[in-house]
Amino acid sequence: MPKTVKAAVMVAPGKIELQELPYPDHLEPGAVIVKMEMSGICGTDKHAFRGELTLYGGTEAEQPMVFPSVHGHENSGVVVEMNGRGRDIEYSGQDLKVGDRVTHCPNVICGRCWYCRSIHGYPYCAEHQGIGMTYYADRFPYIVGGWAEYMYLPPKAWVYKVPDYLPVEYTCLTELFVVTALLDRAKELAAYGGRGFHFGDTVVVQGAGAVGMMMIAKARLLGAGKIIALDKSEVKLNLAKEFGADMGINVNDLSDEELVEIIRDETKGRGADVVVETVGRPEVVKVGLEM
Repeated sequence: MPKTVKAAVMVAPGKIELQELPYPDHLEPGAVIVKMEMSGICGTDKHAFRGELTLYGGTEAEQPMVFPSVHGHENSGVVVEMNGRGRDIEYSGQDLKVGDRVTHCPNVICGRCWYCRSIHGYPYCAEHQGIGMTYYADRFPYIVGGWAEYMYLPPKAWVYKVPDYLPVEYTCLTELFVVTALLDRAKELAAYGGRGFHFGDTVVVQGAGAVGMMMIAKARLLGAGKIIALDKSEVKLNLAKEFGADMGINVNDLSDEELVEIIRDETKGRGADVVVETVGRPEVVKVGLEM
């Protein structure tokens, strides 16, 4: 194995450097090292670059991202080393081996706090650590993030063996697709008094970025009728149709009132059944409720 690893290190807000970091000289029990194939750039990484460092603000899970750090938590890589039995490391108990392609959950949870014991949802853990977010690059194990030649996955990380037929690009999008569980929850609500997301419903997705594209794909998988994508980019709107949208509306020159009217015209005056906001701006939430 190499003695050093090339990595893109975020050293301060607005500053990223290409550095040579030490290759970890040992593996903790349950840890894995993967050779990176692909890593995404998340909105979280952009926030860190702008100096907006708070994760899960206003909750017990709140903590800051750190500098210097190797970012990247939407990853695909191949196992080159691991310290432990594959069945004990892989999340579902599969026989993980060197040479297997893997992806992972972005958070390492404590397993002890009330949230871990009661909810078992990684964003809720009060003592979590974030791969590619809260691990320092100037101390062992140095490379806990995907923007490097190799990545160290700590003990307790949720590591998933990837089927051979799944391309690298799809593997890298796994963490993004997890976010679409919001639509699964909306589907569950359909059992209660006509609320929620029903088969054949009209779904509007505000924002045709990476998360928006995943929401469009999930809405199609879950049986949406008409799917409408909203964005300011014609390129993204055209791509949204490849992901399953029936139509795209460029909101660049539309007032909120005009946009609501267009949505109502497309739904025989009823408005959308489900609106998914993926832009991250409060004013978008307001018009989404009016649709």
